[in-house]
Amino acid sequence: MKTMNAQMSRLWNGEEESKGRSAPASTTAAVKLVIAVFVALVVLVFVISNSAISKAQSKPQPKPITLSCPNHTAASAVCQRSPNAAAPTPLHLTATQPSPTCPEYFRWIHEDLRPWKSTGITKEMVQRARKFATFHMVVLDGRVYVQEYFGHSLSRNVFTFWGILQLISRYPGRVPDFELIFNCMDMPSVKSTDYNSSAPPPPLFHYCKDDQTVDILFPDWSFWGWYRIYVEGLAWSVSQKYIMACNSPTLFVDTRFVEFFQRGLMPGRHYWPIAADNKCRGIKFAVDWGNAHQEEAQAMGKASGDFFQQEVKMDHVYDYMLHALIEYAKLLKYKPTVPEGFTEICMESLACSASEKTKSFLLESMEKWTHDAAPCTLPPPFTPEELHQVLERRANAVKQVEMWEQKAWEQEQGNKST
Repeated sequence: MKTMNAQMSRLWNGEEESKGRSAPASTTAAVKLVIAVFVALVVLVFVISNSAISKAQSKPQPKPITLSCPNHTAASAVCQRSPNAAAPTPLHLTATQPSPTCPEYFRWIHEDLRPWKSTGITKEMVQRARKFATFHMVVLDGRVYVQEYFGHSLSRNVFTFWGILQLISRYPGRVPDFELIFNCMDMPSVKSTDYNSSAPPPPLFHYCKDDQTVDILFPDWSFWGWYRIYVEGLAWSVSQKYIMACNSPTLFVDTRFVEFFQRGLMPGRHYWPIAADNKCRGIKFAVDWGNAHQEEAQAMGKASGDFFQQEVKMDHVYDYMLHALIEYAKLLKYKPTVPEGFTEICMESLACSASEKTKSFLLESMEKWTHDAAPCTLPPPFTPEELHQVLERRANAVKQVEMWEQKAWEQEQGNKST
């Protein structure tokens, strides 16, 4: 044993004899280097493996979103949780890459909130919006409280409530505390000419607006229920997005009303504009143009379909809601509280007592898991020059179509006269 130990010692120190002669020093150094590199690699693999396992264990994992209807509990009571219950814990994400930038139309969130940028939003301003209200909502620590002023249990109210509850479930702990007034009816209400910088308008959320109103745009209820045939009625139509998502060129009769995503559409690229005061002639020319330019017409249909399938997918709908509420909440100059007479709502209180048809829509549109990725990154506001360019480009595209249409009509009239 002593002899073996001595030999091993001599080997490590480069002193072993081979057939009566000393081993070359370079060979011994090479052996030692190989051993050292091997040990280092083993240690490195061990450290990396442990680090990966540790990160995987510490990274917040998506949690299932569940709904359970009690058998013998009144719907109004199923949301009554302990007042000491902890608020939802936000996911502290450790993404290795920044979130992608939101679609360009998200920049209009800043424009919608511009009337209150310099003044902020006071409790008194919010209260002044009640005369336009369908419902009044307060969200505190992820819990939702409402008071309905009009259309109690109206489908629009129910599905809008549901959408906000899905947002809170999808992004636990990320939806800020806020108080807002919502108008679920057709027409936008807050006219810009009735207010000025010294007397800001009341902040009112709505599904559509026009150039004369300053309602704050929000996704409409049909993202969670009610999928309809397109007929524009008193105001905008919820069916626009479904028609334009079908990869077929859309003939879009001009309307003064816009939805939140519509400001990302460009006439001539995503749809063919039709003047509201000359529909018959406009539709005839559009059909003639499409038949004569089939590749361009197909490209227009594809651009429209791609826009809705990629930029108005539900991930972006929820991100738009989240960013709109975050930016709105930043403007509040007071801490919201729950007023007397408000009722807490939750998924169970809406779905468990709903009719079978409504319940099927709610459950079908229910989020199944919390979202472990950060929302898309909100792009910055338009500069005045950028906003002018966007509006000018849209106006010029419409004028171009009108010029083509006028020229074709004049040629047709000339042919008839000869």
